[in-house]
Amino acid sequence: MNNQLKLICLLILSSFVINAQDEKESKLTKQVHNVIDKDQSKDWIYRLSSDDFGGRGTGTAGIDSAANLIISYWKELGIMPMGSTDSYKQYVGLRKSMPGKQKSIFQIDESTYTQGEQLLFFTGAGSYDAELIFVGHGSEDALKNLNIDGKIVISWAGSEENQHPMAMLEASSKKIDLVKENGGIALIELYKSDKVPWPIIVRNLNKEQVVLDQGNETFPYGWLNYNNDTMHTMITEIKQGEDTNASITAYSNSEKIDAYNLVGVIEGTDPRLKEKYIAVTAHYDHLGTGRAIEGDSVYNGARDNALGVGAIMNAAKFFTEHPPKRSIILIAFTAEEMGLLGSIWYADHPVIPLDQTVYNLNADGAGYNDTTRVSVIGLNRTNVKNYIYNAANAHGLEAGDDPAPEQNLFDRSDNASFARKGVPSITMAPGMKSFNQEIFKYYHNPADEAESLNFEYLVKYWSTFVQTAAMIANSAFTPYWMEGDSYESRAKVLYGIN
Repeated sequence: MNNQLKLICLLILSSFVINAQDEKESKLTKQVHNVIDKDQSKDWIYRLSSDDFGGRGTGTAGIDSAANLIISYWKELGIMPMGSTDSYKQYVGLRKSMPGKQKSIFQIDESTYTQGEQLLFFTGAGSYDAELIFVGHGSEDALKNLNIDGKIVISWAGSEENQHPMAMLEASSKKIDLVKENGGIALIELYKSDKVPWPIIVRNLNKEQVVLDQGNETFPYGWLNYNNDTMHTMITEIKQGEDTNASITAYSNSEKIDAYNLVGVIEGTDPRLKEKYIAVTAHYDHLGTGRAIEGDSVYNGARDNALGVGAIMNAAKFFTEHPPKRSIILIAFTAEEMGLLGSIWYADHPVIPLDQTVYNLNADGAGYNDTTRVSVIGLNRTNVKNYIYNAANAHGLEAGDDPAPEQNLFDRSDNASFARKGVPSITMAPGMKSFNQEIFKYYHNPADEAESLNFEYLVKYWSTFVQTAAMIANSAFTPYWMEGDSYESRAKVLYGIN
């Protein structure tokens, strides 16, 4: 009998807890519904994606206009500028790099590789003759322990963990610094990836590029397509300790670009939890102007990513009206379209220490073709997925996982810059079943304009985004990676977890 009574009491108590939780979530849903205004949001999207903003290209007057729109609204809401400064702008050091008029050359014995064919130099100027040394993937230990002083360093492109070209370029940034610190005079990475064929790499990268300004503009750095037996023999000989010399003749030009992330802070209300931050982010740049399609050369970027800006603008409005327990850091990133450069810069120069940033909820997307759902890139990678499901259901949507895992979407938006440092992160995108014609009709296309958007659906998307952020910011438990995730080990280092 006692056990039966205990069971009955437990069931009654559980029902009270569940009902209280349901009431809490229902109240939150109403608050979100009352804050998000379709007409106001629509006005933001129309303005951000208008021809007047010129496609919001990094380093252009159009993106400055977009920054002014965002900052003006944050000021209106009374959102605090970043850190201890009185500015919402975080300078991002960028440089426009261009291949020289003469083609760069890399020569090993009888083999000559030429810029735009089997060779791509991204930076560097001058002529060099030196011994080659092979360092595998170029880990920190290898570059510090091997004698690379005065040598041309050869490594595999990127890291062992991630072979997507964008991740390769990011990994190379630290590798270049280590090569320079330890006396290497050049870095040539061997590109060997089945994810993106070499001809596409050449077409997209053998032209003017925007890169992080890290003082490497004169340091010779490039990719060599690893595609024949000659290169295999070369690597084998170097590994066996045979002296192999090479020469580099590099040509490139560069100029600085003024670019800015936008950062605002909303302080939390809980005396303890307010020292921890949820990063609510989206990129506000797009492609600017380009090749005309049907007479239109402005790549307006309504879906990519004015919609994401709409998400963080609505989050800003909600959290100023309903301050959460944890603090919120709002970030609008520049130069995402250039290779996540704004978020990479922020992750390396955080306004709030990353070990105080417990989660990143990012808004980005290529478009949508399913108005019954939100697509969450990384849905099952962190322990907040029940919040996401509940938030989506509260606004009449379903939450779906990555619709195209073969596209490696997780590492192609700004959430990846946080994840690589260890911060649990996801990207919430409008609903997508697959990359089909409906997506490609607008993706990185001048047709991506506000007139073609379904704002009834987008209000549900923004509401789901804001409610998810609120549930995480007010939760009693700490958000974290699911056990065994590839980024969990980095989180342990970041947060000092044994």
